[in-house]
Amino acid sequence: MMCADTRRSSSSTDLWNVLLGVAVLVLAGVSAMGWMETRRLGERVGRLEGPTKAADGGGEVEPRFTRLNGSMTIRDSAFKGDPAAPIVIVEFSDFECPFCARHFRDTFKRIDERYIRTGTVKYVFRHLPLEDIHPQAFFAAEVAECSRQQGLFWEIHDRFFTAQRELRALDLRAQAVASGVDRGRLDDCLRESGRKQVLRDLADARRLGSAGTPLFVVGRPASSGIITVTHSINGARPFEIFESVLTELKERP
Repeated sequence: MMCADTRRSSSSTDLWNVLLGVAVLVLAGVSAMGWMETRRLGERVGRLEGPTKAADGGGEVEPRFTRLNGSMTIRDSAFKGDPAAPIVIVEFSDFECPFCARHFRDTFKRIDERYIRTGTVKYVFRHLPLEDIHPQAFFAAEVAECSRQQGLFWEIHDRFFTAQRELRALDLRAQAVASGVDRGRLDDCLRESGRKQVLRDLADARRLGSAGTPLFVVGRPASSGIITVTHSINGARPFEIFESVLTELKERP
């Protein structure tokens, strides 16, 4: 009886050791696969975007942008500048995104002064509200689109980004009305068509594989409402990054 009990105990221990060993091997395999995928992803991002400036500021390096070859529609999107400008920048943005506000504050105004107002760039704004983390972003986009129907998109654009820290507490309709938007027409649009444009923008951003804001797509007009895409820029980047891309496009026939 004692021997039988000992054999059962020994068999149970052996089985447990085998299962534990298998579990360790599985976990090790999963960890290795995760490390390899992370490494491949890092290599791919580095290959696409190129190196960045060293933290100590030393060395001449390539700015962070991606060269692309494709096309996309900008039909029925808000824009600023000469409709026939030879270069187009498309911004996918979120009115509650702090990095989008940084771009507006630090970079967009310089692009406006140097390239948009001089007729070099047509600047297109499209919506990418990240509702999971920015609860007012989608409605802010709708209000902006409905304001565009009354010719006041850029006034609302500037107002929302300037007051971004208070955006969640603000009555966005009242902000639009204070900028000159007719409340009745605004409410009609919000009930009917404002949401459709925002959803179209979201769908195009997802096709581009965008998971964050801001995202910029740069290219040339190809036909009515279509651009040939040559570059993309991810995140709130310094003016010099945009300047480098635009200079390349201006110099290329």
